[in-house]
Amino acid sequence: MLINDELLTFESKINELEISVTLSGEFDILNAYLEIHPGAGGTESCDWVSMLARMYERFCEKEGFKWEVVDEQKGDEAGLKSITLKISGDYAYGYLKKKMEFTD
Repeated sequence: MLINDELLTFESKINELEISVTLSGEFDILNAYLEIHPGAGGTESCDWVSMLARMYERFCEKEGFKWEVVDEQKGDEAGLKSITLKISGDYAYGYLKKKMEFTD
């Protein structure tokens, strides 16, 4: 039982250290602006921009970040031609930067 408790404590400390090292960049503690633009593809790519924006909005809600639409251009038929989100919260830039690295 004692070993199990020590292992849980050790694991918790390692997780804290990993987070502090991961988010130690110069700008990681700051807010972030996220711009999404479609590539070639017409209506489908505009729809994809809308889906990505919703995904990032849900991510922000889950992580406790505030988000606001700074600029938005609707697509000709559907979706969005572009959107700019301001994402605010402690380490918003760092968390988004790390999420982007893992999805590339």
